[in-house]
Amino acid sequence: MESKKETIKVWPRKDISRETYMTRVTSKRGAGRGYELEGTIGTYPSVTHILSYTNVKHAIPQWYAKVVAEKAGELWSDPSISREHLIVEDFVKDVKSAPSEQFKHAGKVGVEVHDLINKAIRYKMDNPYTKWDDVRRECTKDSFRILEVDKAFDNWLVFITANYPDIVFLETEFATYIDGHVVSPDHGGTVNIPLYAGTVDAVGLTENKLVVFDWKTGSGIYDEAGYQVAAYCNSIWNGSPLLSTIYGGITGAVVRLSKTDEEFEVKTITDWERPSIVFKTMCSLYTQLSYPVFDKKARKKKVSNA
Repeated sequence: MESKKETIKVWPRKDISRETYMTRVTSKRGAGRGYELEGTIGTYPSVTHILSYTNVKHAIPQWYAKVVAEKAGELWSDPSISREHLIVEDFVKDVKSAPSEQFKHAGKVGVEVHDLINKAIRYKMDNPYTKWDDVRRECTKDSFRILEVDKAFDNWLVFITANYPDIVFLETEFATYIDGHVVSPDHGGTVNIPLYAGTVDAVGLTENKLVVFDWKTGSGIYDEAGYQVAAYCNSIWNGSPLLSTIYGGITGAVVRLSKTDEEFEVKTITDWERPSIVFKTMCSLYTQLSYPVFDKKARKKKVSNA
């Protein structure tokens, strides 16, 4: 399986005279994601990649154990399977594959939900006076979807109309990035490097303030989601000095959309600067581990002088 490359528009514009685009690169088997920018040496690691690289998700082992146990119980109690003729190797194979099968299904649902929301926002941006009910009918009339996708999308519509009835979406599915630097004795001081980049689900305007949205379809909103949106807010707000002269501020919102029940969950990120400082620390750790060549000779000198 080859790496997947996609062209993503950058928002806001870094150059007011023309659009800027990044190339989003997803490695084989989805193991990692980075962004390439024309004229820049090096790849911007994605926000989610840095979080997965520096964060240990303690809930994952428990989730794996739960899924495996549930699958084993399901197979063991299945009346259509004779225990006398049960092939142990097949039983173990089915049990072991249960988590990955759930991951694949959840990923497929998540992608379709994001695509449908993106389609709805685009339609609303092109037709600003259209009501959301009409947007839903227009965006869902010609396609067949998994029931979980429809449920999550309906929950998204309820969330928007209840919490942001006057939102004006400015962009959806766009890239944002920010540069950093490291001290390099080998290169005569400070060297600029790509710090991080990411794909933002949407940004809207309400009461003259920007709101950065991230849609989730998992079982909960975890701490890393807050760091993720804070990183997006930081790169958008500080990456374009003009924004502070136009708008009154920027906040973030992580929105979990249930795929089975009529519910949604929201985590609002108003004080995004503090979690963005924590994320910068994660970036520093990632940078030191990823760019050891910058201080390799310096470490050797210290050892020899000792």
